[in-house]
Amino acid sequence: MNRQDIIAKLAEILSEEQEDESMKNREYTEDMGLYTDLGLNSIGLLYTVISVEEAFDIRFENMKMTDFATIGDVVNYVEKALAAK
Repeated sequence: MNRQDIIAKLAEILSEEQEDESMKNREYTEDMGLYTDLGLNSIGLLYTVISVEEAFDIRFENMKMTDFATIGDVVNYVEKALAAK
């Protein structure tokens, strides 16, 4: 799975997690802030992490929520986790 595939899957997950209809089905880029651009709070991020773990069959181990500021941070982690499998 390449970065574009990971971003596409994350976009699906993030669109589903958004409560604001105007945020759904938008274009997601690696530089978008999880808190600033997407408006996720700690609970929203927790649900997103769970969805990402299930979608990619990975686990976020030894990570803090604050370790992820952008979509790119999540993509980097997923890419490394998939490569380690």
